[in-house]
Amino acid sequence: MLAGLASRAASAMRLNYEKTDLTPVAAEVRRRTIWCFKLIESYFSIGLSEFELCPFETIYLQPPSHETSFVPPDAGDIDKECGTLAISVRLASLRRDIMKLTRELAVCDRPFVEISKVIRSLEQELWELHRQMPYNNIYTTLDIITKEPWLSRHVMMMTSWHQCFCDLYRLLLPGCPEAPPRIVLDTIDADHRQQAGSICQEHAMSIIQLLCDINQRCTVPYFLEFDTAICAYHATRLMIFLSSQSRHPTFTASRVEQCLEAIKRFFRPSSLIKPILDDMQQLIDGLSTTPEVAILSQEPRDPPISSPAKVRQRLAIHSLLRQAEFSDDETTSPV
Repeated sequence: MLAGLASRAASAMRLNYEKTDLTPVAAEVRRRTIWCFKLIESYFSIGLSEFELCPFETIYLQPPSHETSFVPPDAGDIDKECGTLAISVRLASLRRDIMKLTRELAVCDRPFVEISKVIRSLEQELWELHRQMPYNNIYTTLDIITKEPWLSRHVMMMTSWHQCFCDLYRLLLPGCPEAPPRIVLDTIDADHRQQAGSICQEHAMSIIQLLCDINQRCTVPYFLEFDTAICAYHATRLMIFLSSQSRHPTFTASRVEQCLEAIKRFFRPSSLIKPILDDMQQLIDGLSTTPEVAILSQEPRDPPISSPAKVRQRLAIHSLLRQAEFSDDETTSPV
């Protein structure tokens, strides 16, 4: 509620518009105030217009500038930041578009023949962003970023990029909880669906491997961004789902357990992560029996609303809106 009030106040002050008569630092403060509202939307939901704090369509600002906008020119190590905040904002925009597509396809009752074309277009945007990333081959530079103050931002950027691929290609996985109805999937050929499974596995494992590697290399437990835990959680769910169709469930369980330990280490002080940790542990326990049943049985309970709204407005387990358990008091109000 406070976030909503703050975003409305920012809009009333017209902070979502560029102002040309400000100093560079003052202008950058305005930009980051608004763009940070976009980044914290993942705490609530992604892709639901009713919960957007500042819709992208109402923001008329340049992306966040390089960190040198805040410091003297001779600041030294500040140059290593390389504008990751601006890239993270663009990734947030892409993830929103992908989740909007996911929610729309969830209630689609007719063939959507353009789905492959839409997915390819979004993938091209992701690869274009990848070329602009600092340390885009993060595994060859892991020793560098683990020794600098921008670790959490770099990790958020890379995990978010991989998560976009997972969100995008799990749409083509029959049986996946986020997959669209059969009438939509029937328009996809078998080879494309098989390729989607390989892409999901590659990027989900990249998220898990990145956190495991950082956990091994960091002597001090950094406090990572909340979105990194969200990406790790979804990567875990996706890997467990895929393990039900593979011959290596034991390897999957081992990597997922290591990822869980990394999240516990990096997010130990945060109560926001508890639902994620609890659900991941239940998923791991269920993996030893029937992986497919485990991943489906852990879907969060939805409120008692109409079926189309329930499908479209499904909130993830990490959503603060779900954790708050707001009630409209309809069950107790007089008729």
